[in-house]
Amino acid sequence: MALFGEHVLSFLRLHAPHPTHPSMGLKERRTSRTTARRPLVVNGLRIFWAVVVVWGELVVYFWSASSCSWPDGQLPATGNPPTHVMLLSDPQVKPPNAIRDDTWLSSLGEIVFDVSVKKSWRVAKRFKPDVVVFLGDMLSGGKYVRSENEYNQYFQKFQDTFPMSNNVSVHYMPGNNDVGMGVSHALSKKVRTNYFSAFGPFNYQAIIRDHRFIFLDAPGLVDEDYQRSATGNSYDQWSPVPQGPVEFVQKMSLEDDTKPVVLLTHIPLARPDTGSCGPLREKGTIRRGVGHGYQNTFGKQTTSFLLKTLHPTIVFSGDNRDYCDYTHKASPNDLDSTNDIREVTIKSFLYGAEYCLSWLPTAVPHGSLDHGAPQVIRGQTVLSSESARHSRKLLHTSDDCNACGSLLRQLH
Repeated sequence: MALFGEHVLSFLRLHAPHPTHPSMGLKERRTSRTTARRPLVVNGLRIFWAVVVVWGELVVYFWSASSCSWPDGQLPATGNPPTHVMLLSDPQVKPPNAIRDDTWLSSLGEIVFDVSVKKSWRVAKRFKPDVVVFLGDMLSGGKYVRSENEYNQYFQKFQDTFPMSNNVSVHYMPGNNDVGMGVSHALSKKVRTNYFSAFGPFNYQAIIRDHRFIFLDAPGLVDEDYQRSATGNSYDQWSPVPQGPVEFVQKMSLEDDTKPVVLLTHIPLARPDTGSCGPLREKGTIRRGVGHGYQNTFGKQTTSFLLKTLHPTIVFSGDNRDYCDYTHKASPNDLDSTNDIREVTIKSFLYGAEYCLSWLPTAVPHGSLDHGAPQVIRGQTVLSSESARHSRKLLHTSDDCNACGSLLRQLH
């Protein structure tokens, strides 16, 4: 019995709650209590960081999207719904792993980048656009790919990143990272052949709700501008490169002038270095600059050639990565502000931004693209030549980037 009693006492000592055991000292009790609370603190930190990651990676995106909408409510009441056009600039999709030779750390960074871009597109798709326009630099390294097979793999990754519904019309235009600039003719021809087989034509026109959307090959125009300037000829004296951007622009000027023109170009138009980009820009302005494979803006002569030849209602551009809203004079000596031409440079989609437009075949007074509420003139689907000559498309916008009516959608 004595032996049995000793075993019972040993068992009780082993399983007794040590913090409350009367034989334990104060130091032992504190150590035991700290050990007992440690799993609770660790689990609490795990839950906290999990909430932070989910909030930052998912909730912020969809919360921002839920507070925005198409600016349809500011359009005049008509019997037809507006066409929703979404502009995306510089998504810069990275090459697939199959055509890269990176370290594991670089590959991990690319995976994080790809996930971020796909997530931004999932949020943008919730707006259900009718038309999506990519303003160039769809690929970050398209100009470096030589093999047709590798380019097809690259383009497939782009399509996987930006899956589209069958009822969405998609338009592309080349950027300097897609086709390059200032490269040899043989190399340029190969790169452009790959681009054409995947994305389609370089210069073309699309009619959207009685507006002529003119898509311009900006890198090609820069290259042709260098050829022209080397001869000392003006654009009026220059013999255009066959099927090149200058010849295309001249042909567009001869077409139907009863429809307002919307010019889309990857490279922004020229402006003074001190020109303001408006309150929505994060830092600085767009300045002149040129280097290997890039040019910040068109030259002054090229800008004048485009504005005088096409007479655009509005210009949309990309490449600069940040937002810019600038107004050009139709000509240097034109003091009439109603002839001014607004250019909006779209912020890069890398930062989760897109530009949303609602279009109706409605004419408004010339110059009414100001930020205030323009006086609307009800028009017909096909504008008369007299009214269209002095018309401007009604673009509803608010310059407060937090307002639902804003054309700039910042999802970060």
